[in-house]
Amino acid sequence: MQRGADRDHRRRRLAGGAERDLGFLYLFPMVLLGTTLNGPALIAVALACTFASDRLDPFSGETEIARAALIFMTLATTGMLSLGITRVYRRELESLERLRKEAVARRARKINWSFWWRAVPRP
Repeated sequence: MQRGADRDHRRRRLAGGAERDLGFLYLFPMVLLGTTLNGPALIAVALACTFASDRLDPFSGETEIARAALIFMTLATTGMLSLGITRVYRRELESLERLRKEAVARRARKINWSFWWRAVPRP
């Protein structure tokens, strides 16, 4: 009974009297953290955000477990998607840098080859 009373108090305090869920606001930090953290750390942050969303939740009832699972899966998927995009982006940057270095080395070899070719005496 106490838990229900706490939820009603939080609901009035946080939502200004209207029943609103602000769980979607956890998506933005998950996108940002996905660029810096690894997979297990993202899962831990998603669990923490799910717990915070559950504690600050203005809704209660029989769908609480399903709702928490849905929130966790959404947050974890968002973080992992951000992580995947960041890894691909970094891999592409490394590939472009490697190609740039190869192009510079080819130009240097071409210049050295032409110098050698001009230096060889011809009959």
